[in-house]
Amino acid sequence: MRSRRQRPLLTAICNQFVAFVLSTATLSTAAQTPTVSIDNTTVEANTEVPTEGPHTAIPDTQNLFTSGVELSGSPKLVLESVATQQAQLDYVQWDWLQLSSGEWLKGEVKTLYNHDIEFDSDELGLLTFEFADVDYIRSANTLSLRIAGVSEVVTGRIAVDKTHITIASSEETQTFSRDRIITIAPSGEGRLNLWSIRGSLGTYLKQGNTDQFEFNSQLQAKRRTAHSRFLIDYIGTYSTTENINTANNHRISSSYDIYANRKKYYRPALLEIARDPFQNIELKITYSVGLGYFLIDSNKTEWDFSFGGGYQSTQYMEVENDKESIVNSFAFVGTTNFDTELSKALDLLLQYRVQWSKDAAGGYTHHTLSSLDFELTKSFDIGVSLVWDYVEKPSADAAGDEPVQNDFRLSFNLSYEYN
Repeated sequence: MRSRRQRPLLTAICNQFVAFVLSTATLSTAAQTPTVSIDNTTVEANTEVPTEGPHTAIPDTQNLFTSGVELSGSPKLVLESVATQQAQLDYVQWDWLQLSSGEWLKGEVKTLYNHDIEFDSDELGLLTFEFADVDYIRSANTLSLRIAGVSEVVTGRIAVDKTHITIASSEETQTFSRDRIITIAPSGEGRLNLWSIRGSLGTYLKQGNTDQFEFNSQLQAKRRTAHSRFLIDYIGTYSTTENINTANNHRISSSYDIYANRKKYYRPALLEIARDPFQNIELKITYSVGLGYFLIDSNKTEWDFSFGGGYQSTQYMEVENDKESIVNSFAFVGTTNFDTELSKALDLLLQYRVQWSKDAAGGYTHHTLSSLDFELTKSFDIGVSLVWDYVEKPSADAAGDEPVQNDFRLSFNLSYEYN
């Protein structure tokens, strides 16, 4: 009788054991080993990789930044699965950069271009390093990268070591050789940190025997992503003497460049609009396309030039009876920009733009700007600038008076810079 009463209990225990075994087997079958793509080669994640060789991966991000472990020598390197690596990157609240000297910096990766990386530190400000002097990078922010041999821009948070870069997004994790990186820039079309903006104002006021007033302004704005650059430049001057207008000129130009490689870029659009009544120019509009090349693009100096062809339309304030007030012409356009850091507190900027068109449209013309700026604080500078405008064939007004060919303007100003 006792054995019969115990039989249901034994049956229940056996059933539970069988169910446990079956569920364990099901879970083992369903669990797939994640894989990671490295230079188009698929390998199993969490596989130990030697510290030397073509597929050296990144140090453990979580241990590096959450446990306070100091890096020394060659750390044990492992490949992380997509989910694991993404989770570890979530622990990082800042972008981190380690120099080859072993020093760590906390802040934000701004850009990498032509082997130079810009890093914004809250304490030290905007810093520029040669990429060869940087051993490791971890980003908390999503970045956009151009990789040699990859047609599309790659987006994600990055982990860089001495030989490889790993880019982790919500969809996948990709690893490439470090030397294939062309550019790095913040991701997101609307992000303000893609912009570098500089504006300056200057004024002059005199009252007494002669009343004089002058106001001048300049603006330079640059938006750089991993694959393109957008530029805006404006300069304007307004002045009066004894309440009589003596200057009222404005010039704005904008260009869009697409990087072909580290040195060459395409310029599908350059638009310039100018007005100077004292040069008898009511409105001059020039549109052109062209090619550009960086002669120097280092951490202290940027020097590029471009050339191309386009269309120019010039409307004059007044003309002689036998002249046309609106002249259209083909134009050859050339530009060069030279920006260098003479010292930690002194910057020099030179811009030169030249146009060749038919004589009725002005012939050879150029616009030259040179400025020297001294840094007062991280954001404010004081400077002096010289502008030289030249028109080879100025158009006479209705009375037959021709404007002079050369126009010079010297100004002192206070500048604000955001980058």
